[in-house]
Amino acid sequence: MYNEWHEGGEPVVPRGVSVPEGSIRIAQNGYHYTKVEKGKWRLTHHIVAEEKLGRPLEPWEGVYFADSDRKNLEPENIQVRRKGKQALTKQLADLYKKKAEITEQIAEIERRMAIRQDLNIES
Repeated sequence: MYNEWHEGGEPVVPRGVSVPEGSIRIAQNGYHYTKVEKGKWRLTHHIVAEEKLGRPLEPWEGVYFADSDRKNLEPENIQVRRKGKQALTKQLADLYKKKAEITEQIAEIERRMAIRQDLNIES
């Protein structure tokens, strides 16, 4: 195991450092990755899920943290569910949020353009 630790006590592997298989690195987004072979890393919670199931994950299965804590890699906290409606619902919600933000930005730009036009200001 790589022996560099951050203040939370979790192993950290800097990019570009050669480490043995089984080493763990934590990405900026909080996900843990385990080195499985030369140059290949896998999400640690996927490995835990496969060990728990006793088989590889199927393409239609997603792995989730029961308590939403990416640091909690205990097998009881790792859930495997069918991908599908939940993922699509989240994607749709994210798109609606982006649409609302873009609509607000457009309205603000149009408002500023109208003010400039009223004042006869050239760009």
